[in-house]
Amino acid sequence: MSSNEILAIVALILIFFLCRELNCWYFKINDRKNQMDKIIENQEKIIELLMKSNDNESVDNPDDSADA
Repeated sequence: MSSNEILAIVALILIFFLCRELNCWYFKINDRKNQMDKIIENQEKIIELLMKSNDNESVDNPDDSADA
């Protein structure tokens, strides 16, 4: 490969990454991803709290169906 071909490939790669970053910025993709990550974290916390709540509920109030 000649040096011109290598230079052209490097230039194309740089242009690709620049255009990708501009595209992500324009459509706010990075912000949306960050918001979705926060939503996932919050959902995981909610699930964890619900699981703890269900465990505490079953310990505090055993199932009364055995008495019936």
